[in-house]
Amino acid sequence: MATSYNWVITQTDFDVATGYIFCAHWTCNAVDGDYTSSIYSTSSWASGTPTIPYSSVTMAEVLDWVWANGVDKQ
Repeated sequence: MATSYNWVITQTDFDVATGYIFCAHWTCNAVDGDYTSSIYSTSSWASGTPTIPYSSVTMAEVLDWVWANGVDKQ
């Protein structure tokens, strides 16, 4: 059986003045048969990057930013 991963953005912090996210809080739960594991962490970015405002961003986009920021997807 292959390991399955469930990634979730649990919270985002954004600059009210600009509307841009500067930090994402995330969890990942992994299941491999009878074994499970989970992790919680955060990823952060410089002000104004990424450039999709909080009001328009999707969880999939934020997860892509997390993975692009050096977090191993598997």
